[in-house]
Amino acid sequence: MIGLFSLLLFLQNRGREDGRTSTTLPPDVGDTGMDENRESISLSLLPVESATGDFGAQFSDSNSRDQTLSEFTVDEGLVELKEKLARAFASGNQAQRYTAISEIAEYLAVNDPDGAVEFFRNLPEAEDDREISPGQIFLKSLSIKLAELDPTGTVSILEKFPRKDRAYAYSYFAKQWMKDDIDAAMSWFDQLDGNSPAREGATLGAVVELRDSDPSNIGAAWARKMLESEYPVDAYQDHLIMLWSRSDVEGLYNWAADLTDQRVRDSVYLTIAQTMSGDDPETASNWALQLPGRTLQKEALRSTVQQWAGGDPESAANWVVSLNDAGMRDDSLDIVTHDWKINDYEQAREWIIMSTLPESVKERLLDD
Repeated sequence: MIGLFSLLLFLQNRGREDGRTSTTLPPDVGDTGMDENRESISLSLLPVESATGDFGAQFSDSNSRDQTLSEFTVDEGLVELKEKLARAFASGNQAQRYTAISEIAEYLAVNDPDGAVEFFRNLPEAEDDREISPGQIFLKSLSIKLAELDPTGTVSILEKFPRKDRAYAYSYFAKQWMKDDIDAAMSWFDQLDGNSPAREGATLGAVVELRDSDPSNIGAAWARKMLESEYPVDAYQDHLIMLWSRSDVEGLYNWAADLTDQRVRDSVYLTIAQTMSGDDPETASNWALQLPGRTLQKEALRSTVQQWAGGDPESAANWVVSLNDAGMRDDSLDIVTHDWKINDYEQAREWIIMSTLPESVKERLLDD
């Protein structure tokens, strides 16, 4: 696995390529200083085996670290980051390591965007597939910083990264650009090729940004445009439907009614039910009962009743009792009373006992 040695060596070489002067690493805070007559060991001569597997142990000693890193041809801004990276790897603290990588990404975005690509290639893989990798941390920070600086001038940098990583980078780039200048970002988005990593990532970034903040209220119109376009949006379809449902439920319902794909149509109906229940759960629950097919009705009702019960379990329970369909009634009662009994058992128990439910249903709800 590529370790800290490769990263530090890369930073050293970038400094030499740029014609920067050699800078001596400052001593640790609290040290009396460095021995000016002590022989220095160039980082480029450091054996690979000692710089990878046992690197943390070697760098736990400040004298060894100072001596090994004393010759480092970089500018002053990168010296501090390089030292921080060395400390982070030596400590074994993942959070510190990721912070250092993130700060280097931001530094390179400002001072050496092309060098950022090479640095990225030297980053190690995640030790666990379930963890976010150093490369993802780097790409996220770099992409956000590039978008903050000059999105139209720096977007070409992202095309230099491996194709498999570009969509991830573009998602953060697009999200940040939309946050800063939504009109310019959307104009750029419209020009992207439909099958490119750029459009794939930018779609995700736009969805996330519009989900969290939509001051211009363009989310519904944009989502509708995306869903009606010829470009593939299957991976983001549910998110786009949710955006559309926020301010144009009627338009979304009419669009879904003409769909031939029942799976997509049902997904739209369920999203509408969930969106409506946020504002008026009783109306949403009544609407769910009008959907085509008992299975769809039952699934939509589960969503609306659960949301309703989270805010007012007693009102939700009183409405559920009135259902004529015993199967839907009992299923919905299970949903309403489950959390209610956890949060306020005595109140839930009293309601169950005093309700008009059949005794067998009361006993089941109280025993669960």
